[in-house]
Formats: sequence, C-alpha cells, structure tokens
Amino acid sequence: MVATISAREIAEAYTAFITEIFMTPEGCSRPDVDTELIRLEDSGELVQARKDTHIDSLIDEILRGTPEARRQLFLQTDTRLLALVYDRVLCGSNTLIKAAQKGIKIPSADVPILTDFFRSLLLQRLKP
Repeated sequence: MVATISAREIAEAYTAFITEIFMTPEGCSRPDVDTELIRLEDSGELVQARKDTHIDSLIDEILRGTPEARRQLFLQTDTRLLALVYDRVLCGSNTLIKAAQKGIKIPSADVPILTDFFRSLLLQRLKP
C-alpha cells in the first residue's frame, strides 16, 4: 500500500505556514489590509490587479526574509499591495479547502517539500 497524505493535512500545514509568515499584526491581518481587499473586490479592480507581477516579487521577498525583515517589509509596503498578497493567501487556502472537501489523497512520494509547494501555490505556479 502506498503511503498518502490528505489534502486536509496539507491544508492544515498551509494554514500554519501562512499564519506564521503572513498573518502578523504588521502584515496581512491588519484591518486596513482587509478593508482594502474588500474595496478592490467591490470596485472590480481585484481581477485586474491579480495580474500584477510585482506581487510575485513581493511574495518571494517575504518568503525569503527573516521574521524581522518581513516585519519591516510589511510596515513599508503599501496597503494595496498587502491586500493583493492577502488575496493570494486566500486563493491558496480556498484551493486546498476544495481539495480537502473532495477527500483528495496524494501519494507521499509525489508531495514535494511542503514549503516549496506552498511557494508555488502562492505564486500561482502549480502545474495541473
């Protein structure tokens, strides 16, 4: 029998990962970031803004940074950009929630190192 990991287990690990890195008081859990995300969604700007390649660079920089470097980066980053980063975090969460609801199981050997998988998920670079 092949060892498997469930989408639910991956989703739980992703939640812990994003909570530690992105959902800090200086980062995506700021009230102004949530408000800006709602504004972008209501105005229709969110769909177009999702194509902003600067978001990929910002996510990459956040992921590579130390906790202190991330804190400083969050404090210096425009609320609109953080809202777009938060949107990516939520898109990743929704993808994994849907996979978990379907009861998807993945052979353990096919699961890359989870942090690499999460990076690909956030940068929207997963291959079908």
